[in-house]
Amino acid sequence: MGTRVTGAELEIMQFLWKHPETTFAELLEWSHQCEKHEWSKQTLNTYLLRLAKRGLVCREKKEGSRSIYRPGMTEIRYQQACAEEILEESYGGGLANFIAALSGRARISKAEEQELMELIHKTSDTTTE
Repeated sequence: MGTRVTGAELEIMQFLWKHPETTFAELLEWSHQCEKHEWSKQTLNTYLLRLAKRGLVCREKKEGSRSIYRPGMTEIRYQQACAEEILEESYGGGLANFIAALSGRARISKAEEQELMELIHKTSDTTTE
């Protein structure tokens, strides 16, 4: 199962990234008051279960039946994982294939080449530290 989520699931994740320790009741209240979804308990629970299956949400059981929900990964890591999935699924994992498709032509301009080279050097510098 992939990392990418539906619009409603992404809204839940965005809330959890801003509020990393949240109860089910707080999520339900947010969905009713702030987002005007008026989801039932079952609907919200279904979303949370789907997110948990993907490793995007962690549920920690507290005293009694109370649970705390936390994001299973940071927002930046989520974006990276989605980009990796798109790259793999649509472009055979090849960054060059992606760039060629993005540019709409087989060749890129010298300016684009320079910009990409700077990005590559910047990225390779941070991965070796």
